[in-house]
Amino acid sequence: MDDSGLPKGEHRFRQNSCLLPMSKAKSAPENIPADLKFETALAELDALVARMEGGELELEDSIDAYRRGMALLQHCQGQLVVAEQKIRVMGASAHAVSGEGA
Repeated sequence: MDDSGLPKGEHRFRQNSCLLPMSKAKSAPENIPADLKFETALAELDALVARMEGGELELEDSIDAYRRGMALLQHCQGQLVVAEQKIRVMGASAHAVSGEGA
């Protein structure tokens, strides 16, 4: 046994010892350029997921990849909403021009 009362080689984390101080924690959102194409963002997201699932990343890198992935996901979802709105407008315009519904 060592000075902590634990068998030699075993360690117990002190409370909060694994947390970063707030000043060092990354709290800024990922900067995703507004003009980033959907396909490019999706390809990057797929690559991040593959790296995370493959166990290639250390813990801090995994956290950063997760943060980046969430930002990419939100960017892609936003672009899909805009595309859906455009399709609805085009559908409504085509419907009105064809005289259907009159």
